[in-house]
Amino acid sequence: VDAFALPGGYLLVNTGLIAASESPEELAGILGHEISHVLARHSLRQALGNLGMLTLVGLLFDPGSALVQLSTVISLAELKFSRAHEAEADVMGVQLLHDAGVSPADTGKFFQRLSERPESLPGVVSFLSTHPADEARAAGLTALVADLPGTSYQPIDVDWAAMRGLARGE
Repeated sequence: VDAFALPGGYLLVNTGLIAASESPEELAGILGHEISHVLARHSLRQALGNLGMLTLVGLLFDPGSALVQLSTVISLAELKFSRAHEAEADVMGVQLLHDAGVSPADTGKFFQRLSERPESLPGVVSFLSTHPADEARAAGLTALVADLPGTSYQPIDVDWAAMRGLARGE
């Protein structure tokens, strides 16, 4: 149940995310969040931070050494977002949906439902994660939506049952 923003503006959406979403608006909320990572250039900012560490390692060791090459692979594998990036993407994603006339309220509902799943990280353990705990995230998203000016949202017109069926392999 996940989606990823990759360098270059690509989004990877796992079919489990589609299957777990109860409405197209929930899925749109997650996609808005991921699009926000792209718009804010979080991957690029993270990569540039990692390059600073690679430069330091390169100065200390032979640039062609296996250690430097290994650190390059590790840095590319760690293109994850910090909690600050996650919070920024949550705010931007809610605003993107609002501006597009799509209700962002279902995004909070999605994370609340995730927090109730047995595999959800408990709040005590979530401090080890780059992402906030699902329950805290749901509360934060709900508060963001409550602060938006009133507007009339339009439902997303899609055959949701068919789309979820495809994601489930039906």
